[in-house]
Amino acid sequence: MKQLSEILNNLFSSLLNTIENMQFFGCANIATELTHVSKLADFKDGVFIGEVFESTFIQIGELQRDFTVVNNEFILFKETTKADIQSIMKVYSDAEKNKTVIYDALKNIRYNATVLQLKTHSNCNPTLCTIR
Repeated sequence: MKQLSEILNNLFSSLLNTIENMQFFGCANIATELTHVSKLADFKDGVFIGEVFESTFIQIGELQRDFTVVNNEFILFKETTKADIQSIMKVYSDAEKNKTVIYDALKNIRYNATVLQLKTHSNCNPTLCTIR
């Protein structure tokens, strides 16, 4: 049977690959799996991480689907999110779990998603984007 740390590592790796391809609804599906696995293992941190990821990636996926925006904003979100997920992965590979690093990474991901949402909606004009 796989160790929980191996399963988490596989899910985080899948998230990184899916983010690289900017498939944010796919990321939400992986986050849902993370939540379910964590619940089965009674791993509260994993449930929290999965829930934050799921809601964030659903919202970003909806933005990507509903608006045609300048792609640089999504690319910036992708890169910063990958770095934050790598920080979380590193914490779970260490024997000593630094929950401050996890919290900071989740805070950054959620903040960057909110900034992207606000920029997308405030910059929506006929020259920058159209609602599909």
